[in-house]
Amino acid sequence: MQLVDTALAKRAADNRPIQVALFGAGFSARHIANQITRHVPGMRVAIVVNRTPEHAKSILEQAGINGVREISRAQHLDEMIKTGQQCIAHDPDIVFYSRNIDAIIETTGTIEYGAKVALGALSAHKHCIALNCELDATLGPYLQQIATQNNVVYSNSDGDEPGVAMNLSRFVTTLGLKVLWKQRFSPMH
Repeated sequence: MQLVDTALAKRAADNRPIQVALFGAGFSARHIANQITRHVPGMRVAIVVNRTPEHAKSILEQAGINGVREISRAQHLDEMIKTGQQCIAHDPDIVFYSRNIDAIIETTGTIEYGAKVALGALSAHKHCIALNCELDATLGPYLQQIATQNNVVYSNSDGDEPGVAMNLSRFVTTLGLKVLWKQRFSPMH
């Protein structure tokens, strides 16, 4: 984890934060926006995209960001990023056509819309972090394949159930123990 912290600190010092687009405006998105805004130097929520723009605006305001503007074109997003202003939108394509968004975080909790967002991001050569275990469970391997083809990262989050389970499994294995949960909790037993 130290390497990530060091890299983020360098980006903050160089005034080159990772520009993040956050999709969704529910519980997870609210906490992620707050966490990034207040506690992650070197990373910045540039835009929140939600089908209800008022909800997107609300989560940025709760994270302490004022003067949020609604935009309707990728060019506007790129201009806002250059001036350091955060914005909201309802059209996901704005993010996909932006030159300055580095990564998207998908938190919608829906499979169909989440798939559109993830595929759009990966096809636009943007990294995609999914906090959508339903999406990851149904399309994760396919999304990983698209990410690999486009030389970007598709990943679930460490804070969501699948990521936490995988990290726990890795940790237990590094202790020299064998993970038995597959056999022990199988519905067939």
